[in-house]
Amino acid sequence: MVRLSLKPPLLCRAAAAAAIVWKYVACRLQDLAEARELVVEDEEILGGTPVIRSTRIPIHDAAAALNAAIPREGSLRMYPSLNERQISQAEVYAKAASSRGRPRKLSPPDRESANSEEATSESSRSLLK
Repeated sequence: MVRLSLKPPLLCRAAAAAAIVWKYVACRLQDLAEARELVVEDEEILGGTPVIRSTRIPIHDAAAALNAAIPREGSLRMYPSLNERQISQAEVYAKAASSRGRPRKLSPPDRESANSEEATSESSRSLLK
């Protein structure tokens, strides 16, 4: 078994580096907690899409503006009801809670609309003949 022996100055630097990392992690977790307080997910509002509290602006749309290289000033003009803090927190939330993945299942269509679609497609075929 090989033992690594760190000399006291190296040990102090490693401890200092670890403290800096943990401080950064704590700040990021605080940002995420604040961002989660900003978000509302309610089936009555845009079908459960996460939106910014007191608005109907989807959180991922607000964050996408920043990811599309639109400056913050442009994002604030696009969404005048938001402030800079809300835009920043939208970005934090969107990174942590990605909207990727399988889309939600839609409710199956009712029989009447399915039958009318079949009739429409049959009439379209008859016109093409």
